[in-house]
Amino acid sequence: MKLFSDKEYPSTWLAVLIVLGALLSPPALAQQYIVINHYQEIPAKSEQLSEAIDEVIKKLSIVKGLIWKEFYYDSAVGKRGSVLVWRSEADWEAYLKSDLRKALVNKLRPLLQGIVKSNGYPVYRPNN
Repeated sequence: MKLFSDKEYPSTWLAVLIVLGALLSPPALAQQYIVINHYQEIPAKSEQLSEAIDEVIKKLSIVKGLIWKEFYYDSAVGKRGSVLVWRSEADWEAYLKSDLRKALVNKLRPLLQGIVKSNGYPVYRPNN
């Protein structure tokens, strides 16, 4: 059973094509980008760092292009980090240049030992 034919409702097909075109436009097709961060806490500042990370999580919720975020913590050795999925590498790069990121880095830096190691990769989804 056909709900409508292209002869009866040509504008419906046109609307469907327009919507599909918008959904498949370059921004929608941009390859997602995953960033994995690793850092070491200063043992005496573990609690302060946990509180600061809670604030960071709240502020990241409004960042344009950030799709997903998770944080990890190995309390036995003080290793922490995050996994962030961005809509595109361009969104990640824009965040790197943002005032928000600079403020977050300045807040966390005194609570970390050494440097933050970050690696970014285009998201790969193999066909099943």
